[in-house]
Amino acid sequence: MVLYSKIKKLFKKDDEDKSKEESVKKEESIKPEAVYKDTSKKKSDDEQDLSVPAPSKEKPKAVKKEKLSSLSHKILIRPVISEKASILAEDGKYCFVIHPKANKSEVKKAVYSVYGVKPIKVNIININGKFVRFGRRFGKRKDWKKAIVVLPKGKKLEVYEGV
Repeated sequence: MVLYSKIKKLFKKDDEDKSKEESVKKEESIKPEAVYKDTSKKKSDDEQDLSVPAPSKEKPKAVKKEKLSSLSHKILIRPVISEKASILAEDGKYCFVIHPKANKSEVKKAVYSVYGVKPIKVNIININGKFVRFGRRFGKRKDWKKAIVVLPKGKKLEVYEGV
């Protein structure tokens, strides 16, 4: 008998909750549009617009240049200084030792950010390290990557200053 009365109370509570929900839904559908407009204008502290304002166009560009310039010195390790490279430089082709995982587009961007000249073309060569011998011991030099950057006519890079 006690169990039956407890179950009956639970069902009554569920029915009351459902009836309250239905009445709330009906009240919401009855509200005029003016009330909705007023409530949309007024926002509480919890419902404030948290969207980030659109940044100005100048700040992201400056940040990107800083990031690219810091990365460009890692991509372009050093210029290749040799007789063959100096002959190529007369024709507007410059050689650089680059990072082993760099690609052509990254090298183009790096040359533009460091020297301010946009290259026409970039060729990349993987060079295997030579096998060497130190007395009885054998070894191998590091593999490296070389980029030949072609510039437009009339443009020059000041790579060989002070050499």
